[in-house]
Amino acid sequence: MNATDAYLNCGMFTTKSRPSAASAASKLMANPFVKQYIQELTEEKKTRVSIEDDDVLREQYRLATSDITNYLSWGPNGISWKSSDTLSADARRAIEQVEIWQDVIEGEDGTITKLRLKMKMHSKIAALEQLAKHLGLYRPVEIDLNVKDERETVISEAHELLKRTRERLLGSQDEE
Repeated sequence: MNATDAYLNCGMFTTKSRPSAASAASKLMANPFVKQYIQELTEEKKTRVSIEDDDVLREQYRLATSDITNYLSWGPNGISWKSSDTLSADARRAIEQVEIWQDVIEGEDGTITKLRLKMKMHSKIAALEQLAKHLGLYRPVEIDLNVKDERETVISEAHELLKRTRERLLGSQDEE
């Protein structure tokens, strides 16, 4: 819920106009006491559910780096699904939904039962976008591409930032 929706839904104010509520909510959000109170509530909630910022980043990283070969393999003989017993904890977390059903087909040669499986993964794009926003990769960067040394420095710094972030996320994850 955003500030405007919260303002409209709290029941303390009479305005029903979305533009008026947006303006009033913006003023409230600029108030240092309101900011501090929201921060305190956020910290209380994080403590209650025992979650840290890095936990969220690690989970987003797992989703963003999931690999289809963790779940199935394919070749000349078709597709082979891997047993859920063999999936790592990271692979299991990347699955949003699994559906299994049977098709019974009656034919001249008898009855054939086919087991069908449908698996939906969490969105890699959404996880990557959230990670990129958190890491500040969407901020505008001004680079003079005509200056070779600056370009190499920026590229080197970007690679180093990604390397440190990856090490921080992967290096501190618990084995399950």
